[in-house]
Formats: sequence, structure tokens, C-alpha cells
Amino acid sequence: MTDIVCVVADLARNPLYTAMQFAGALGGAPRVTVAGPSSGPLWPPMAQEAPRPRELPRPWPWTPAARRTLRELARGAHLLYAFKAMPGSLGLALGVGRGLDIPVALHLDDWDAGFFHDVSPLRRWGRGLRDLRNPSGDLYLRGMERWIPEVAFLTVSSRALQRRFGGTLVRQGVDVHRFDPALHPQDEARARLGLPPDVPVAVFAGTPRAHKGLEDLLGAMRRLRVPLQLLVAGVADDALAGALRAGGATVRGSYAFSQSGWVLGAADFAVIPQRDSPFARHQLPAKLLHAQALALPTLITDVGDAHELVGGSAPAGLVVPAGDPDALVEGLETLACDSGRRARMAVEARRRAVHEHGWPAMRDTLEALLLQEGFSVPRAERADS
Repeated sequence: MTDIVCVVADLARNPLYTAMQFAGALGGAPRVTVAGPSSGPLWPPMAQEAPRPRELPRPWPWTPAARRTLRELARGAHLLYAFKAMPGSLGLALGVGRGLDIPVALHLDDWDAGFFHDVSPLRRWGRGLRDLRNPSGDLYLRGMERWIPEVAFLTVSSRALQRRFGGTLVRQGVDVHRFDPALHPQDEARARLGLPPDVPVAVFAGTPRAHKGLEDLLGAMRRLRVPLQLLVAGVADDALAGALRAGGATVRGSYAFSQSGWVLGAADFAVIPQRDSPFARHQLPAKLLHAQALALPTLITDVGDAHELVGGSAPAGLVVPAGDPDALVEGLETLACDSGRRARMAVEARRRAVHEHGWPAMRDTLEALLLQEGFSVPRAERADS
């Protein structure tokens, strides 16, 4: 028996991550099942996570077989919770929800239709027409946004998404018990990754897409006047990995989510040098919350919610202007050289993770929202809440 079905656009890609965090935060009661179509094997970073998601028939999410399977899974459920405004999540959930008279909610963790926002209209139409066989193509993404007002309620991961679409802000938090610095001692983490024990380490984690600013970070690293080892984790491209190693970086390829604590725990601080683009402004970097849970200060560019998440009178890191190479170099050198400042920021980072971004805080927000919206789903009695 399931109370909430989280519908994911593609189990083979990173949309699975956010749904799994919501399911984990709510876990126990209400009873949550994650399901969705899949373009291939389960997304490798989360392939070993439990509970395993339920795969719906593929390749097209709106086929009768996919709708029929989701309909059977959702019978008796109180809510269908779609993740991303995509045909395989929102489109499928709305079709099944109407047939079963089950309300549909939606969570947005990115402005996916904004990925090509800076591309000319003619090029966007051309790209969209070439991508018609892709159910997550640009034309489908823009079309699905028209259905957002049809949901019972909307949650979003960032202030920019909230300004654009409305809804309630719910960060896709992190399991602070699992990502506990005491469970990932730095000496052991560095030994596992072959990192020097006596040199400050900065970590860049995640898929190195253009908007994430890895090239800007490498340019800044070449200008440093102090010792600092760069760890780049999550690179799947062999050519890029070779170029990074040639530049002096330690490179770790794709890794399981269960290993994230060791990868981040090896560092002294995290670096998120995002470029100021429409897509980046609407995004919440998940690795920022992982870093905070592991008591890592973060050097981040001033994009999106960076100041709210990292800045303040007791900061959890440094916020520097986006597109300013000098400021990025200065930030790297500051955190590399000032261990006392890092230690103070580390305490604040962990505090924010536990009290603002952890699963308990996330669960409280979601349960209050469900109650406000009139959903009589069971609630768990937990000692840690």
C-alpha cells in the first residue's frame, strides 16, 4: 500500500536524485514509492540506493502501458507527486491522476526549459524539431510548463523558481546522519583517494557542464600563489579527465552516491564557481548541501540563492562575484591559507545543514504543507523530529 507516489521523468538520469531525497525525508509514514519510465539502466550514482524505484514501461512515458502500470501502482494512494515539468513525470501523473481522481503535486528543482533560454528563437525551434524523439526535448519542456497551474500544489527548490512559477520553497535536503563528518574522517578520506595529507584540498564535485564554471576554476588555479590541491569528482569524459590531470588536479570519475561522503570529506572546502546564466540562477546545487552537512565551507559565485545559503553575519563560506577571475583567485587563496576562518565557517555550515536543510527540517515543511492542503496522509512519530 502506498500513500504518495513520486513520479520521476527518467530513472536513468539525475531527476531521480531529488525524488529520492523527498522519499527519504518523508520515509516511514506516509509510505512513499518512487516510480517512473527509464531510458536505460538506473542512474548509476543511485543504483545501489534503497528502496529501489519502480520502473514503468518505456520508451515513451505516455504510452498506454506506462499509464496502466502507474495506475495500478497508484490505486489507493493519496497523492501523485511529479518531479520536473516533463512528459514522463507531470504529463504522466496528470493523466493517471485525473482517471483515478487522485490529486497531483509538482516539485521543480530546475528551470529545465531555461537551459536553452539564451539561444535564438530560430535555433531553439530547430533544436526542438531535431529532438522530437526525446520526451525531454525543448519543445516538450516548454509545452509542459503550461500545465503547471493544473497541479494541486507546487514546491520549488530556489527563490528564482518561486518568483517565476510561485509555490512553496522546499530545498531538496540531505540526510545529515548519513553525511556526518564524524563518519568520514579527513585523514581516512584522503588516504582512500590518494591525496596528500598536508596540503589544503578544494573539491569540485558534479557533472562539469558549462554553467558550472570548471574552466573558470582551472584558470584561477593556475594563478594561485599558495599551495592548494584541486580534487575534481564526477568526470566521466576521458579526454577532460586527462586534461585536468595534466593541469595538476586529482580526478575521480563517476561515483556512487554512497561514496559522496568520502569524496567531499577529503577536502578542506568545496568550490561551486557557477557562471551567471538563466539555468544556473534557478538551480540549487545539491553538492552545496552535501558539503554543508560534512562541515565544509563553500566558495561559491554569487548566482541564484548563494548569499542566502552561504552568506550572512556568520557565513558558511565565501560568496564572490560571478565572472570575476580575480575574486575567484582571492577566495581560493583566502580559504587555502586561513584554517581558523575555515573552522568557524565549518561549524556554521554543519549547523545550517542540520537545522535548515536536513531531512527532519524538510519533513516538517512537507508535512505542514500536506496538512495545509488537506491531505490526510499518515504521519510518523519519530524521536528525531
